[in-house]
Amino acid sequence: MKNMKGRGWPCTDSPAHQLIKHLTHTDRDDSEAHLLAIGYELEALVSIYSSDAIKLAAVTSRPASIIESRDEHEDASFNLVNGLNTASSRHSQSHPSEAWTDAVLHENLGISPIDRIRYELSIPLWEPNDTLEGVKSEDMPTSAPLMRILVSLGPSYPTRGPPQLQLLGRYLGSFPIDSGLFGDITRTYISSSGVPFTPGDVCVFEGLTHVQILCRKWYAAHLAASAKREEERQSKPIPTTREEEEEEDVDDGNHLSRPSPSRPTFSYTATHPNGSTEAQGEPSAGLKIHHSEPIVDRKSTFVGHAVRITDEREVPLIIHELLSDKKIARAAHPAIFAYRVVRDVGGAAGKVTTTDHDDDGETQAGSRLKHLLEILELDNVLVVVTRWYGGTLLGADRFKHINQAARDALQVGGFLDEVSKDKDKDKKKRK
Repeated sequence: MKNMKGRGWPCTDSPAHQLIKHLTHTDRDDSEAHLLAIGYELEALVSIYSSDAIKLAAVTSRPASIIESRDEHEDASFNLVNGLNTASSRHSQSHPSEAWTDAVLHENLGISPIDRIRYELSIPLWEPNDTLEGVKSEDMPTSAPLMRILVSLGPSYPTRGPPQLQLLGRYLGSFPIDSGLFGDITRTYISSSGVPFTPGDVCVFEGLTHVQILCRKWYAAHLAASAKREEERQSKPIPTTREEEEEEDVDDGNHLSRPSPSRPTFSYTATHPNGSTEAQGEPSAGLKIHHSEPIVDRKSTFVGHAVRITDEREVPLIIHELLSDKKIARAAHPAIFAYRVVRDVGGAAGKVTTTDHDDDGETQAGSRLKHLLEILELDNVLVVVTRWYGGTLLGADRFKHINQAARDALQVGGFLDEVSKDKDKDKKKRK
């Protein structure tokens, strides 16, 4: 057989071309027909995929199962022109039945009689203008991602044993490669749904075609699923309250939903005018929390809490006390609150009102409680509402229940009666 130049090959010194020349050398006899077959097969692959798509990998005398990808080791796929020259040491460790013939030895390429020949191919998943089944044209990437396949040829190929294929890298496009796809590719020649191996016949190209089909189907399924999720996300209205955000996280069998991570955590130490310090988390002496009866609507539960306060610094302590109850702490909205504190500072300023509120993730709920205290003309009061989300959106009804739970707690604490008495006194004075 004539040399490679005589068959129209371009003059090149790339490792792949050097190996092809070496394996298809004119001095090969009939006993080395398997080497000629490997050389011709590699030549065909170069013509199909281009020489740039094929890269010789490090030779090894280890089993093919001990192969490390370039993702894990920077130089796992390197140019064998600068490769290994350890043929003699490896040859002494080889079992004759597992070794190549001496004819495969190539000192410049670092290939010894016992080595596996390994090369890596980078192949696009599809050709330009191709489409993927189940994927809309607008969801198609502008270019096909590359799959990197490591081909490992043992000393018995193609006479007795098939090649081994391995998918390299951690991602295929933007999707992480899973064990299912990886395993399907490694079983290309031993699976009933894979590529049949006929002793004596080369079959790397058939295996690569099979792998390309597997990867293409896998990628198309992941791309279609990703596009569907994105479409659903865009069509879903943007939630305006944490109630809507937590809809998918609800256990229908239990109205005690998990607490939101956005709920504020209070850490406070009260310092009184006399210089004494009250321990964090302990409610001030004389503070009594009044609780309403639960209001239940479609598995959502609302409970109000009302406390007489004289200083806004008492608020964090009371909230902390409420949250020490595990049932309250597990609520979707454990502490929606508002308070009003009035002080008589004397002088021209007279009375000063301090007020504040917290929605606790339920937009506008705290401000509505603040408005409730204002229209009821309640001073020196903290009102808190706890809501356990039951899995069904209540719409505007939730605000009605929050206000009612707050009113009920204020009623239980006697705050509404006090306001009524004060109004009666004012009427009598005006008379």
